[in-house]
Amino acid sequence: MNKFIKQQLQKCRVVLPDWDDNTTHLVVECTSSHPVQETLNTEKEYLIEIKDYIIHEPPNFTLSSNWNAGTVPPEPSMKIKYLNVMGKMIQVQGIGVTTNISWTGWLPQKGFEVME
Repeated sequence: MNKFIKQQLQKCRVVLPDWDDNTTHLVVECTSSHPVQETLNTEKEYLIEIKDYIIHEPPNFTLSSNWNAGTVPPEPSMKIKYLNVMGKMIQVQGIGVTTNISWTGWLPQKGFEVME
């Protein structure tokens, strides 16, 4: 094992199997860091509460421009259906609870809470 590989292994934040200078193969078990992906179902409708920073974007926050064609969710409470997952982003199609405005777009996994 060369010096560079050892340095990179020491930086890992996940639990690694035991290794030493003679190790040529490591098997790192995959653990899910995306619990939302596992619980969301494409067949079911969810009531979600979107965090304020998604709707009222701070300066230099690029979610709407990079992911949602310049749009933001119409309100914090929405009834949604989950459409797709890409990394930590979840694509949803939904409607505002009070405004009845429909919106389809991407939300960060940590940018909302499933209420029911």
